[in-house]
Amino acid sequence: AVSGRGKNEKNFKVSDFVEHLHAFLNAYLLVHARNRVGVVAISDSKSHLIRLPSLGGRDLCSSDASRSSGSGRNKRESVLDDLKNGLEQVYQKDYVKEVGDQGAENENGREGEGEGEEKHDGVALSAAYSRALCLLKRHQESVSGSVSGGGGYEAHQAGHEEGNNADEARQCQRLLFLSGSKDVPAQYIQVMNASFCAQKMNVIVDTFMLGGVDSSFLQQAATITGGIYTNFFSDDVAGSLS
Repeated sequence: AVSGRGKNEKNFKVSDFVEHLHAFLNAYLLVHARNRVGVVAISDSKSHLIRLPSLGGRDLCSSDASRSSGSGRNKRESVLDDLKNGLEQVYQKDYVKEVGDQGAENENGREGEGEGEEKHDGVALSAAYSRALCLLKRHQESVSGSVSGGGGYEAHQAGHEEGNNADEARQCQRLLFLSGSKDVPAQYIQVMNASFCAQKMNVIVDTFMLGGVDSSFLQQAATITGGIYTNFFSDDVAGSLS
């Protein structure tokens, strides 16, 4: 859980976060029929694609094959079910398994030999940032690639309409970080490089911080790309609203 804005504030539970994220995704998809979404989870060591097969082709994280096969297999599942299943898999894979592996290493007396995984002081923000940009780039190319030439007035009109769709895909892409973790100084260069890459791709980076901690990395990402950075739970904001 991410701590709230005050010492006596209740913790922000993961279950509440998932439900709010589910409501946001549904609202965003209802705004326009062409809207697409992709969810990337960040752990201490890597980033994970959270596939939402119930969305079919509107999920950026699913491949074309999984979209076509998943649409029929998960008719009874909702976006909320997909989110819960995906995050549960991340938790089991990156935390439960890691704790078990560390316990086994300690029992075997291999602690401190340097053969284990690298220790991380924070989440893999730069990895998730780069992966999200790759998803958006793939979406840009898929939309641009769908514009095909042909003869006749109808083909010209269709190509012009798809060209406008490609322009919309390039102009309206946004990346939203929901973070409650501190910056990792060692990732500064990678995060800044990703921010300049996002600027070149015309991707706007927004951030909503979950907790009292702030992120100077994500503040700079929002400034570079023309996005919005906010931390509603910070003490400064809480004091100005009271």
